[in-house]
Amino acid sequence: MKKLTKYIPRKSISLTKRPRKTTEYSVLESYFIKVFDHEVKVEILSDGEKGYYVLHEPNLNENEKKLLRELMLRFYETLTEPKLPGNLRYHFLKEIKGLGFITPLTYDDNLEDIYISPHRVYVVHKKYGTLITNLSVNNESLREWCQSILSKLGIGISIKKQLRRFSYKNLRIDVTIGEQQPNYFVTIRVLPKVPPTPIDLIKLNTIELN
Repeated sequence: MKKLTKYIPRKSISLTKRPRKTTEYSVLESYFIKVFDHEVKVEILSDGEKGYYVLHEPNLNENEKKLLRELMLRFYETLTEPKLPGNLRYHFLKEIKGLGFITPLTYDDNLEDIYISPHRVYVVHKKYGTLITNLSVNNESLREWCQSILSKLGIGISIKKQLRRFSYKNLRIDVTIGEQQPNYFVTIRVLPKVPPTPIDLIKLNTIELN
């Protein structure tokens, strides 16, 4: 069995921040995506200039966050999945069976691309174009996250090789390391789980009828 690399989310990864309340936002659309056995609400907001993609994930209190880290450490030692209640199970599965903090984005069929850089995560939405998400991660946590994901897939990473390209499920992932300093940048292309039909392409204005 492949050895898993330990990756415990740090407090620097923000999961539930909304855009600043001092600005007025209009809700363009809201919908739910199913992540494992949990329904996660998505809101598309606009301030008149920029668009925002806001995830409403279940929150954990400080004691639950501490317990989650302990459970993950125990899992890496035993490879035995514990039975957990709803919110804890959701966050546990995100780290163990998903791609960590960006897991919900990979379950949204409305997204085409995900761009991750230090302190900012963007998505390209099929209907609303480029949106700023309420997810953020600092460079150190992003580096650890990249190394963990690559290690799980058996892919090495080195600052001498500044680009790693690989596939995971319906995702095509590029990990780039900056030349001047070890900043990490990730680009993810989200491919349709089911190939689009000609009718789908016409609805998306991808092709035109002559």
